[in-house]
Amino acid sequence: MDVSVLGTGYVGLIQAAAPADVGHRVLCVDSDPNKIRQLQQAVPPISEPGLCGTLEENIKTGRLLFSTQASDAVEYAAYAMLTTRISFRNELANLSDLLGADVEAVRKGIGLRHVVPEALRP
Repeated sequence: MDVSVLGTGYVGLIQAAAPADVGHRVLCVDSDPNKIRQLQQAVPPISEPGLCGTLEENIKTGRLLFSTQASDAVEYAAYAMLTTRISFRNELANLSDLLGADVEAVRKGIGLRHVVPEALRP
């Protein structure tokens, strides 16, 4: 199964690594290009036992990919996990700020797919 994870903080990175480690293909999206470059080198921005090895293995096998383009998440996967700090009152504005997203493309694309909300905080 192909999965997209929007946000690569603690929740997002763990939520991406776990399905990749059991064989699913996962695309992680974050607006911070420096964070994405580090992740592509299997250098996580968080400390979690075993995470470096999990990243290395899944990057090497092509099961874990990274992008700064939110629209890639829409094109890539049937399931998307939102692991960013968003508000139910103004989620489109926050997605735009947090992801630098083409909000309309993300909204239309995710509307056609399954969305699994994670770590939604007001």
